[in-house]
Amino acid sequence: MKIDPKKLKSVNFCRSRELAAAICGVSVRTVDKIKNECVKGEVSSPRESINRPCTVTALDDFDKSVIKQIVSSFYCDGEYPSTAKILSRATERIDGFQCSITSMRKILIELGYKYIQASYGRKQLMERTDIVCARLQFLRKLKTLRDSEDTRPRIYLDETWVNQNHSRKRIWLDKDGQGGLNTKTEKRGKLIVRHAGCAKYGFIPEARWVFRAVKSPNEGYHSEMNAKGFTHWFTKLLQSLEELSVIIMDNAPYHSQQINQAPTSANKKSEIQEWLREHGIEFSESELKPELLQKVHRNRPEKIYELYQLALESGHEVIRLPPYHCQYNPIELVWAQAKNEVASKNRTFKIADVEVLVHKAISNVSQKNWEDCVKHAEKLQEVDLKKSHLAEEFVIHVDDDDSDDPDLLVY
Repeated sequence: MKIDPKKLKSVNFCRSRELAAAICGVSVRTVDKIKNECVKGEVSSPRESINRPCTVTALDDFDKSVIKQIVSSFYCDGEYPSTAKILSRATERIDGFQCSITSMRKILIELGYKYIQASYGRKQLMERTDIVCARLQFLRKLKTLRDSEDTRPRIYLDETWVNQNHSRKRIWLDKDGQGGLNTKTEKRGKLIVRHAGCAKYGFIPEARWVFRAVKSPNEGYHSEMNAKGFTHWFTKLLQSLEELSVIIMDNAPYHSQQINQAPTSANKKSEIQEWLREHGIEFSESELKPELLQKVHRNRPEKIYELYQLALESGHEVIRLPPYHCQYNPIELVWAQAKNEVASKNRTFKIADVEVLVHKAISNVSQKNWEDCVKHAEKLQEVDLKKSHLAEEFVIHVDDDDSDDPDLLVY
């Protein structure tokens, strides 16, 4: 573009930032940002979406269970848990955990707690009734299996992830902070690991599935999972089991595909009407969608999960872990052992080498390791079941009517 020299003389170049901002229709701050990016050689589009990882509230299942144990410990000790107290203890128990009081409140709400007015006027932190019931049902069911000396293997399954920069969190350094391995790469490749095992056999060889993540590193490993892929893997697991077993899994959405899914607000009105007809429920053509959904809610059938049916057809039983209680799953301790081995041997920080280390670490987990982890989890289950009556005397639970929409929860 040819610029008239006479016009250039009238331009005040001392205010070039303001002039560029006015011409482009953006703020001066945006101009400064683009200028700094040009200096670094990395210019991003203003319209480019930025996916920032939620580093505070996006805790893994193990850390969530630790926070629930912290809340429970306060009540068992006869002490009221405040957000500040919970945050202080979580910072001590969870390595590298830091957040604000506001973020801690968000985490507690996500874990199913409500801060409500107690009957005697003092506000306190309450656990949702549906989560309490799910925990008690699980603990009693597992205790019944142990007391009856049920010989069926109890198969625990879960997923985890290992990134290519996985290494030890603490190392010895000199007084100047020098030392350690300095070969970490800027790349953030991630491996997803899915497996199953039990105290009797250890890991089930046919159940091992390790694959590389293809989505953004900022997304959690659960985003790599889907119901179709898990169902295929679960079917292969059932076929590999040599005897009738009890399979214990968590409440991930891809574990929870329903055969008899009732309509929700996402369905069309005609679909809701058809569902009501199929179940012999009377309604008027003049009724609006909210009225029809209310009838669906009142006549909602008991949930039947696709995986339950697959297991039942093969003679196996499925038991659900209570939400946010992965401490009852011994495979979490097994993962810790395997990932610690990877961290201690990861020297190249290349995804291909890390994948080899993951397979070796899994193979090094013995049947005795599994047996010890299962004993630890079962001991914790026994202790928590005994403590339940103490918590009942001290905690007033929220009624189901006050909880969130049950359609959004997986029990």
